[in-house]
Amino acid sequence: MRSPQAISFSEIGRRSAARRDSQGLKKKAGIGDKIETRRAGRFVVHVNLPQPARGVKCVAMKATFQVVEEAKRAGVIQNYAVAGAVGAIFYIEPFQTGDIDFLVHFPVGSSLLVSLEPIHEWLRSHDYRMDNSGSFIVEGWPIQFVPVSDELSSEALKKAQYLPYDETFSVRVVRPEYLAAEALRLRRPKDIQRISMLLLSDDFDRNAFDEIVVKFGLENHLKRIEGQLIQ
Repeated sequence: MRSPQAISFSEIGRRSAARRDSQGLKKKAGIGDKIETRRAGRFVVHVNLPQPARGVKCVAMKATFQVVEEAKRAGVIQNYAVAGAVGAIFYIEPFQTGDIDFLVHFPVGSSLLVSLEPIHEWLRSHDYRMDNSGSFIVEGWPIQFVPVSDELSSEALKKAQYLPYDETFSVRVVRPEYLAAEALRLRRPKDIQRISMLLLSDDFDRNAFDEIVVKFGLENHLKRIEGQLIQ
C-alpha cells in the first residue's frame, strides 16, 4: 500500500470561497484556508483541515479524490459524488470525520445486482488494501462506496456539482440540500447537527430543500426534529 503523503501547503485543498451575502458577511473558513488566531498576545496562522478519526494520519484529501477520478476515467465507476460528512465539509466548517463516502453509479452490466467487486478489484490492482473495518485506505483516507439505491440518492448523484478543491483540481460533490435530506432520513444526533450547520450555510437553498422534502415524503421526518434544529 502506498504510504500517506506528508502535509504541505501545495497539497492542502482549498474549498471554494463561500459566497458573501448582500450585507458583506465574512466568508467561512474552508478546507485549506489559512486562519489567524490570537495566542499569548500574538497572531498565529494555521491551516484549516478536516480531522480523520480512528487514528488515521491527517493527510490532504486531494490524492484520494484524484484516485476516484481515475477510476471514473477507467470506466470502473460511471459517476460519483462525495457525500456524507466530507461532502458537507465543502459547505460548512471542517470537523472530525472517520472516512470519505462516495455516492456512486456503476456501468450497466449483465446482472441486475450491484456488486462492489469491480471497484475493489481495481483498487487492489493499484496496491490499495482494505482495513479491518471494511474500508479501503486510499492515500491515507478510509473510503466507502455507496451505490445509488433509490430515487433520492439517484437524483442527488445526478444533480451533484464539481467544486474547486484547489487552484488546479475540482471534485464532484453532492449538493447541500441533498446532503441534508439524506441526513434527515437517518436523524441520528450527528445528522441533526449536520442539518443545522447546512441550514446556516451561504450555499444552502432552503426552497430547494423544502421541495426535496416534499418530493421524497420526508415531511414527518422534518417535523420530528424541527425543535432540535438551529436556524
